[in-house]
Amino acid sequence: ESVNYFRVIIKTLFLTSVLDPVVCVNVLAFFFRNGRGHELSETLSWVISVLEHRGYARGTLYYATPDAFLFFFSRMLRAAPLDAMPPSTRALFVQRVRERLGAPGDAFELSARVLVAAEIGIGSSARKDYSRLLEMQDTDGSWPAGWFYKYGSSGILLGNQGLTTAMAA
Repeated sequence: ESVNYFRVIIKTLFLTSVLDPVVCVNVLAFFFRNGRGHELSETLSWVISVLEHRGYARGTLYYATPDAFLFFFSRMLRAAPLDAMPPSTRALFVQRVRERLGAPGDAFELSARVLVAAEIGIGSSARKDYSRLLEMQDTDGSWPAGWFYKYGSSGILLGNQGLTTAMAA
């Protein structure tokens, strides 16, 4: 029953053009973790095309930064069986993460970037971002809130110091 519910939601989002690739990536990760990712092959193809064409480069409908898309895409890759992705997807993902290294960013963006780089084995390439992240740490040990989420209709940005600190730590 839950599979049909998610299919209806995703198809409705496709039809109404109110689709956020981060939301889709998170749904895909959930399905892959439960052995049912193959049931959303159209959605997987679409988020891979977003990665390929850099459709996340200015953030997405609900997520303010390109690094949020890459962070959640990495979680989906971790959840997916190796044979679930086209062979070139992982190499393309590494390339896209490398493109973001050294880019400007707040503490949330930098922490997401450093975590993803470490996960895919290119952590040493993220040293500059890591150093910049450490420079942003407040004297109480926390990090300032980074922009994470945005309201799709208004573009109002939301951040959270606790989330940013958890990511950075």
